[in-house]
Amino acid sequence: MPCKIVFLSGQYKGNPLNLGNGIVKSDQEQQQNRRSQEGHSLRTASNFVNVSPRTFRLSLEFYSPNEDVSYWVENCMTLQEIDPTTGNTPTLLYSEGAIQSIAPLTCTSIKVGKEHPFPGGKGFHYAKVDVSLELLGGKNSEHRFAKPLVDTELTKWRDSQTDAERARQGTIAVTQQALAPCLSPAENEQLTQLLSANKAGDVGVLSSLSSSALVQAAVAGLVPKQALAGMGEKLNDAISLEIAKKTSGVGKNAATLANAIKTGNAAGLPADLVSQVEQLQSDYAAIKTAIANQELSQQSPVFNRAGTSQTLIKIASCGLKMRQGGATEISKQQSNPPEWEEYFKTKLGDRASDQVARDQLVTSEINKTLADKNLKDSDIVQRFGLVSDEQAKKLRNFQPFKDKEDFVLRANSSGVVGRGIWSGFIDSQISSSNSSTMVS
Repeated sequence: MPCKIVFLSGQYKGNPLNLGNGIVKSDQEQQQNRRSQEGHSLRTASNFVNVSPRTFRLSLEFYSPNEDVSYWVENCMTLQEIDPTTGNTPTLLYSEGAIQSIAPLTCTSIKVGKEHPFPGGKGFHYAKVDVSLELLGGKNSEHRFAKPLVDTELTKWRDSQTDAERARQGTIAVTQQALAPCLSPAENEQLTQLLSANKAGDVGVLSSLSSSALVQAAVAGLVPKQALAGMGEKLNDAISLEIAKKTSGVGKNAATLANAIKTGNAAGLPADLVSQVEQLQSDYAAIKTAIANQELSQQSPVFNRAGTSQTLIKIASCGLKMRQGGATEISKQQSNPPEWEEYFKTKLGDRASDQVARDQLVTSEINKTLADKNLKDSDIVQRFGLVSDEQAKKLRNFQPFKDKEDFVLRANSSGVVGRGIWSGFIDSQISSSNSSTMVS
């Protein structure tokens, strides 16, 4: 048989389910869930909720020329037979080809269709049975992180590397591919060598990069913030030159326009370019600040004005895609959206920049929210960006939380990403605060 099901619990514990030759098809499904709120783009580890359990769907067909097939149908029904001792349906072990002894699963659905009846009400020649098995997870389950069920070329590579080396090699490989459309082969190779030599924080080496490579790398998050600060005018020169080069009709006037963008001196420029200098200076100032401060999430001020954001996209589209896709380490520690800064400033005043104070405030508000008996589980789902009332009940059972770490660990055990719903709660608090302000 291509597939095998064994009872792990219940009255038939240890016995395999006889499926005869009925298996004709096996399908699998696994789904990623994210919060979706108006005005919120995808942010790494912020609006991710969970990955649904792996589901196996077996299509079975049974046929007999002279006997009713109900025996085979009812045999399948034992997958959901309740044990009178425990009051639960059985847990199951499943094997399918190279996927061996996967457990525990539970049967979530059985659908039956019968055709071609015998004369005289003696049953049916043919039956089709669709069985759905769901893989159970949980805090201590080996399936908690939705890993592949068999070793693959990628998992073997992962296991052969340290976390740090795997991340470094991965960043280098992604950089080569992600930035290639925006850099020449020579620029791409130069940047790859810099990363391979762990020189991304070396101001001297960074200064040898072309303006295009430097701007793309800085926007992608490949260059530490401290190194960007140490580059001074070299970084500013690169930004102004890239803006100039990407300006329509600039031709041979790129260097002159770059100087005009930095200094306001438009001498020697054609009239059609002179008319653009003022706006390009405004774009330059916003982009320079955003890159230097690494404020490049899609909620950052640099994206507030369409013209400025388009200029940034023109000079660093590949770097932006790489950063916002979570490909670089720095993107995991992206600066918070500006609305967060305003929220904590309002709540904490002079202590707004103190991360410990921020975490204490959010922990306190989470405990207060979860303890509020006037809030339904559906309200908690909305406040935290959860997907079910069951998750809300588990969170309520866990509170009060001591601190952020305690919240994250306990939330993870309820089947969600703790850091993600921590961020979701802050977002909902800000939305609630804004709504209250508008009403008042």
